[in-house]
Amino acid sequence: MLHDHEKFKNILAGIQSLVISVAVVIGGVWTLITFNVLDQVAKARAELEVLQSRHSAIEIDIEASQVSLSDDQRKQCILASVVIKNTGTQNAVLEFQRDGPMAVTPVTFDKNGAPVYGETVRASIAGSNPRKTITTGTFVRAGSRSHYRILVPVQKPGVYFLTFSADATGSEAELSKKAAGARRQTWGAQLYFVVK
Repeated sequence: MLHDHEKFKNILAGIQSLVISVAVVIGGVWTLITFNVLDQVAKARAELEVLQSRHSAIEIDIEASQVSLSDDQRKQCILASVVIKNTGTQNAVLEFQRDGPMAVTPVTFDKNGAPVYGETVRASIAGSNPRKTITTGTFVRAGSRSHYRILVPVQKPGVYFLTFSADATGSEAELSKKAAGARRQTWGAQLYFVVK
């Protein structure tokens, strides 16, 4: 009886060793497939580099109001107030499109109620001298905010779609390209506004 118990115990230990060995082999094969065949190693390294770099984090908000020109109440403008916040730990340089970072597009609606977008007008930010505009971009320090006002004349009352966008530059753009595979990292905000 004691001999049978010892024999059973040895068989059970052998089965246990076999199961553990099979599990280790399966785990190794799974790791090999996940990190080599699916090319996850390069992606994991790029994501880790982004996390370790502690990059800038840009938030952009748009508010708008309607203003009339003092000489003619029929001539209306949209006054867009744009706040760019850098909540990250690195300074950021943002690049604007040459014709301006603000796009204003009139919106009408077809007979089914679907939006129809008209011709987009782009606008630049006025600099400290109102006769000069900021056309190249802006520098936003880590932990700070920049406030800009953009005045855009509109032809008639209606709904307008406002979009403010700026591209990341330098090392942040490179890190974004590695991590996400995107050609450019673009920060932006959008808003629908009604001119009465």
